[in-house]
Amino acid sequence: MAGFTRDELSMVVDETVDFSRLDGIAKELVMEVMEKRYDGYTFSQYSDERIFCPDMCLTFLSDLIDTCTIPQKLADSNSGMDADRLGGMLSLSLPGAREKIGQAIFRKESIASDIPDTLNLNQTGSFSQNQTVSLLAYLGFLTIDPETSNKSGKMHWRCPNEVCYRTFVECEAETIGFRRSGGLDLSGVTERGDIMPLVEETASRIAELPASAFSGFNERCLQIVFYYTSMDGNDNFLQPELECDTGSRGRADLFIRNRRNGGRQYLLELKYLSEAKGTEAAVASKLAEAKDQLARYRDAPNFKNVKNLDCWAIVFVNKEPKAVEKLV
Repeated sequence: MAGFTRDELSMVVDETVDFSRLDGIAKELVMEVMEKRYDGYTFSQYSDERIFCPDMCLTFLSDLIDTCTIPQKLADSNSGMDADRLGGMLSLSLPGAREKIGQAIFRKESIASDIPDTLNLNQTGSFSQNQTVSLLAYLGFLTIDPETSNKSGKMHWRCPNEVCYRTFVECEAETIGFRRSGGLDLSGVTERGDIMPLVEETASRIAELPASAFSGFNERCLQIVFYYTSMDGNDNFLQPELECDTGSRGRADLFIRNRRNGGRQYLLELKYLSEAKGTEAAVASKLAEAKDQLARYRDAPNFKNVKNLDCWAIVFVNKEPKAVEKLV
């Protein structure tokens, strides 16, 4: 009713999937994909095991059996995990609460919050942080973080899995009026190790945003536009990851894997300044900060075995890239 443990889901896979019909797809891969997409729910801070969302797992397995390939779609359209629904819930919260929750989700961090006894849905636009977290938790967008809760003694909540995280990122993109458009020519990025086609296309897309987007445009928004732009190349070689974990060195803004044989991989540190604050001195300071972060990240254990890694520090002022520098 509440979800599958890993052992239970493993049993379901054994009973339903005929791997002799799946070319090159092993059970380990199926479990790994489902763990990343649908695992991570915890309903008690004392729990020592996470559970999988059941309906998403069953939809995934049904599609796998029907098509004999790993489903590319993260969630079924009827799952309730969509950006419009999430945006509607976040719009109920006070601006400060929405920003604090949004920042925590985006950075893949937990957020401390008590759970109130009741929710009054007539409180349009005035939900507190606790009330908003409660709503998101009850509808599956957040779950208890036992490790942080037990360490701090206060209840903490986090985004459980890839489906929820991607839904949030899509919601953030829609909030600033960003719309994707595929078929971009990013061959310079995939084939020649030239970052500028991606930078220039990102700047072009930012310039097309509605004027209302720039009242709250920030570094997080810049990361999201870069993220989706790199996904929209016509060759599908680039695979970006937002807030990439570097282990003990923090989180990098954007790591872009290149599936092209021998292609360059990219680690980007992005900085954003408004037009009013974008002085030469401020740009230089942000550039230096980005380069210091990159130097720390590229030596992290998580990147030790990444081949052909290029590190780029990029500073935008309003709609324009004012500094683009490769770390030597």
